[in-house]
Amino acid sequence: MKHTKRSSSPGGLIHLKTDDPTLYEYTLEVLATRSDFQLLYHDDDIYAQPLPMQELELKTM
Repeated sequence: MKHTKRSSSPGGLIHLKTDDPTLYEYTLEVLATRSDFQLLYHDDDIYAQPLPMQELELKTM
């Protein structure tokens, strides 16, 4: 998180998308301990329903 904070602008957004359940849970745990990050949205299965944000349509391989 230190690297992420250094490379982001104040008020900037970080989009994190993973198919690794361990990384997903770890990230939620870390963010829960941080007062300098605000979690705006998370979903453990974004494809189970219509996507609520256009950014989630981006697929990587």
